[in-house]
Amino acid sequence: MIKLEDHREATIRKLQSTDLTYLIRTFSFPWSTAEATTKQWQQWLNEHQEGTRAVCVLEQQQKILGYGSLLRNPEYSAFKNNDIPEISALWIDEPFRKQGLGSRLIRHLEKVAFDEGYQKIGIGVGLYQDYGPAQKLYFKMGYRPDGNGITYKGKQVVPGTQYPIDDDLILWLVKPLKNKLSLTFKYVDPTTRSLVHQWLKQPHISPWFYGQGLENTRKGIDEFLAGSNFTQYWLGLDHEHPFAFLITSHVDKPYDELTKWCEKDGKTITLDVLIGDLDYLGKGYAIQVIHQFLLSQFPDAEAVLIDPEASNLRAIHVYQKAGFEILGEFIPSYSPHLHCMMKLDLKKLREKRC
Repeated sequence: MIKLEDHREATIRKLQSTDLTYLIRTFSFPWSTAEATTKQWQQWLNEHQEGTRAVCVLEQQQKILGYGSLLRNPEYSAFKNNDIPEISALWIDEPFRKQGLGSRLIRHLEKVAFDEGYQKIGIGVGLYQDYGPAQKLYFKMGYRPDGNGITYKGKQVVPGTQYPIDDDLILWLVKPLKNKLSLTFKYVDPTTRSLVHQWLKQPHISPWFYGQGLENTRKGIDEFLAGSNFTQYWLGLDHEHPFAFLITSHVDKPYDELTKWCEKDGKTITLDVLIGDLDYLGKGYAIQVIHQFLLSQFPDAEAVLIDPEASNLRAIHVYQKAGFEILGEFIPSYSPHLHCMMKLDLKKLREKRC
């Protein structure tokens, strides 16, 4: 295995006709011929251009590390008859496996299907040992058998009939494409520190994390990893995949300057939250993340404060939908810009959930 310096910098893009020479040269396999490989890629390119197949490649520093496709008109009848697109021809170059690239390709293709309005997505997997890692990955990502048994060369197997255990013996899996997450939360650790740093540089985040505020966040993460617990730094994960970054702290009443925004009694915490993974952006996930995070991690807190910039109207709108109310405006010590102080009553949120 070749360990990438940082595979998160790898990008996923659509197939281009100029890619074919590189792909044919790089991804020619012993079980096929150069002529067959060329014919296969030309067919996939044609289908891609016609719109029956969406082909994407994963590359880093102009080197293609893998590829995959979404077949909109699959041959498998159970998918075709139920309007289920199929993830097909998924491949990561062997030296770059076990680094999360396969799951990135799958999530990208799921997003393509979701954006096109599909309710479910499917994938096929072989049954012998070489397919073990793929089987575990697909189940980990939420895929389950479609309930139609297995097929051989596209046809349902017949009980009592013998079939060779080869690549044509397939178990078909499906996954619902719902606007809902399987959420867990954990602290940022040394292995995920660089991921958060990269998220903070992204165009949809950097306008709101900058200057002294950005430096305070970076410094705070390092202090947290060194053992400080004054501020906590969290990741939100969907099926164990990190996609959100959260920051919390406790308001130390009556000494904290934030006390003036708090009720006299009851525990109050502060919150910052952002969606880091672009595949999760704009899907309406923020409210689910906020509610599930607060209810699961802070069962004894009664109120939450959050302070977006007053010009960040999109964030303010999301927080209001999540139940936050605007208390007033102020200019914090780390920024010259006006901020809104907003508060969420966790007691009311718990009552709604009961």
